[in-house]
Amino acid sequence: MMLSLRLNQALTSAVVIAVTLILSACNPSVSNNSNTPAGNVNDTGTPKDAAAKDAPTKDGAKPEPEPPKEAKYPYQLTAALAKVHLQFNNIDEALRLYELAINTQAKQTGTEDAENWTGLGDALRKANRKAEAEKSYQRALGIYETLFKQNTKPELHNYYIDRIAIHYRVLGNEAEAQKWIAQMKADENNAEQQLALARVLETQNNFEKAEACYKRALELTKADAKQQALVKIGYSGMLQAAKRSDEALKMAKEVVAVKDLPDDTKKAAKTLLFKIYEARGELDKLDFK
Repeated sequence: MMLSLRLNQALTSAVVIAVTLILSACNPSVSNNSNTPAGNVNDTGTPKDAAAKDAPTKDGAKPEPEPPKEAKYPYQLTAALAKVHLQFNNIDEALRLYELAINTQAKQTGTEDAENWTGLGDALRKANRKAEAEKSYQRALGIYETLFKQNTKPELHNYYIDRIAIHYRVLGNEAEAQKWIAQMKADENNAEQQLALARVLETQNNFEKAEACYKRALELTKADAKQQALVKIGYSGMLQAAKRSDEALKMAKEVVAVKDLPDDTKKAAKTLLFKIYEARGELDKLDFK
């Protein structure tokens, strides 16, 4: 009973967080939406398999099925709630809400959100419905590939490639994923772009190329201690992920020792140092004096 209560409390808190974030979700800086025509949409905007009342009307026709209460929500909120339920392994509810979000968006806007299809795929996979999950991932992949072709913003080039590569990997096509990763690019003389590309490559576990970008970013920030500290924090984190703990520890210590850094940078550096010592089983050696 106590475990159920705690789970409900945690779920309630997560839903509250999702609601507070919905304004930003409704107007994202990066669009995952495509105008690709969507299927599985009723006139009510509910999933096709939604239960309809059996009682006929006076003229013998069956009434329209009553839409679920969430149909009144913005589809972004429905998707956010689906994500929360998925995180808490409430699979049936996550499936229902993702399907509703997809269908509502298609009815109201004629667009589709790639991440909603990805979320639906994740839920289907957890439900051991692998064939359906694969179709959902393929739908998300198709949307991202369309968005990539239509993209006119250089800053989104690597973002779309990252999402495409991830979906190819989920679908078991590593060769195609690598072809897309090879298209990633950054200005050789722009530290921010080098750092951004390094982070993307790191998420792909492509540590060799990520390290090359981090090193280039270090060269470009030699004259700015504050900017170089940010690069070193990212670089140190990558070294730790690549199981090069000694190098990661040394670099993290260098950042913590830098004076006059912004509070956020100091906090990030100390947090990283703590995680490295914790992973090494050496928290007794931690000293921020």
